[in-house]
Amino acid sequence: MKVNILKIVRKVLFLLSVLLLGICLLLDGTTTTSLTTSSSSTANPAFSEIVILSGISVTIYLITLFLGAVINFSKNELASRIGFAMVGCSALEALIGFFNVCAAVNLASDSSSSKTVSIGIGSILALVGVILFCCAVVLYLFEMFVSGMDNTKSTDARIMEVKKWKELLNEEIITREEFEAKRTEVLKLNQKDKEKK
Repeated sequence: MKVNILKIVRKVLFLLSVLLLGICLLLDGTTTTSLTTSSSSTANPAFSEIVILSGISVTIYLITLFLGAVINFSKNELASRIGFAMVGCSALEALIGFFNVCAAVNLASDSSSSKTVSIGIGSILALVGVILFCCAVVLYLFEMFVSGMDNTKSTDARIMEVKKWKELLNEEIITREEFEAKRTEVLKLNQKDKEKK
């Protein structure tokens, strides 16, 4: 029950972080696009290089963000982890991207207040998105720890052996006496192992 609640909370945090990071990356792209349309800012070669790299990275990381979010909800555990990592990379890019946009606005000679507001909003969204993603990661690790503790109890070979024989008894393939004999045999092995230690 605890693991299911943790999983739901983790998925909600994950989706919120994806949404905020997506908006942040879109703001990053629109801010750099609006900077390129400014005629006076294109004279600076460093500015042009930052804008081109930022535009390419926004496109790549938006694709990575949403593709990772889709892959994360896969039934395959490995694919789910890969999707989670893809979103993590996009979360880092959201923060780095806004440092690039801030640098581009500083290099642009006509940075208006609307661009500054866009950068402020994007920075806050990036920060909140990364914090939510980190919370989702912590919950994911806690969920793995809790489920790992549950799995260690049931993976003991002797317990699995008794469960297998119990299933045969429940399906009426063996008799109660045969089950008891086998269970006693498995438990005696357990006692002999303890005596040797």
